[in-house]
This record gives sequence, C-alpha cells and structure tokens, in this order.
Amino acid sequence: MASLVLLRLADLTGNESYAEYAEKTLRLLVPWMERAPYGTDTLMLATARYFDRMEERRAAAPEPTLEASEPVTAQKHPVTLTATLPQSRVGPREEFDLAVLLEIADGWHINSHSPRQDFLVPTSVEVAGSVAVTAGEISYPAGRKLSLVGDTLSVYDGRVELAVPVAVGADAAAGPASLALRLRFQACDSTSCLAPDQLELTLPLHIVAAR
Repeated sequence: MASLVLLRLADLTGNESYAEYAEKTLRLLVPWMERAPYGTDTLMLATARYFDRMEERRAAAPEPTLEASEPVTAQKHPVTLTATLPQSRVGPREEFDLAVLLEIADGWHINSHSPRQDFLVPTSVEVAGSVAVTAGEISYPAGRKLSLVGDTLSVYDGRVELAVPVAVGADAAAGPASLALRLRFQACDSTSCLAPDQLELTLPLHIVAAR
C-alpha cells in the first residue's frame, strides 16, 4: 500500500522522488513476490501500477526534435555536389525533399538533364540507401542556352539547385541508416569536354520507431 501511495503522490505532485522510493521498495520485495505470488497480491498491484505509469510517461513524452542535417559535400573539378536533409530523424512512410546543390566552377558548364544533342551525356541524380527508400520524380531546371561553334547547347553553369523527393519505406527498421546520392555529369569548357564522370556522397540519418 505504501508503494501505491508513493506512486500516487508522484502523479499528484510531479515529484519523481516519490516514484523512485516506490521503485526501491518494490525491487527489495521481488524475492517475496516470486516465492509467494498469491500472498503478495497488493505488491503485485503496486508493481503493475509502476509499469503502467512508465508506459504512460513514455507515451506522453514529446517527440524528439527534428534537427536539421549537416550538409554533406563531394567535389571533383569542376563540379561540387552538396546535399542536405531537412531533418536528421525520419520515420517509416515519411516523405521529404532532399536539397541538392551543384556548383560549377567559372569557365565550365555541364550538360543539362535534357541536352539538345543525343550524343551528349545528361546530368542526372540517383538516390539509394541502407533503408527502403524510393526517390520520386525529380523536377530538373531548364538548361541555359549556350551557343558554341555554330551549335546551341543546353547547359548548367554557376549554381544549380534541385529538390529530390524521397519516401522512406513502411518496413524501415528503427536505428541508424544512410542515404546515398549519385550525380552523373559531363563537364565542358569553351573548347572541349571531359569524359563523363560521377560524384557520390552518403548522408547519415536516423529512423525513429513507427507509432
């Protein structure tokens, strides 16, 4: 009965020291409950109330703060790739936009996602991860028209921003995970083009348990 009263006092006053005293009392009497369960029914009720209270407090606890992810960067001249998650903690079935930034060095350009010539390699972004994730359709910006050697090209230069829609699978397990990003591109200057290349980076994230 004293343990039940202590737990009730903790509820009424918000002073968790009462619950701690109740816990210590119940722990000391565990051997008695194990040896004589039918003779310690009030202790059993107090123990059940203690565990019910723990579940109630856990359910009422606020959701963890969704902290913004730190940007992750990869570079291969003349292109720098930076990706940022809107939050570092995500849940199953959650959808979010991955912010992707391409920075192309001065004097260089890369083919747009829809180059005007079939023989040119288009810029593309792919997403994969250690969790069941799927990337939605990416809305690539229109390329800038560039006239070179009597031809008109569709290119990206300077800064290019993309929003990549991503969905976490329903069966994603809680715990640490990662998201991989791959950029395929072909860089050129005013006189020639480099061989097609790619940049890869990995963003850490944490899957929170589904409610």
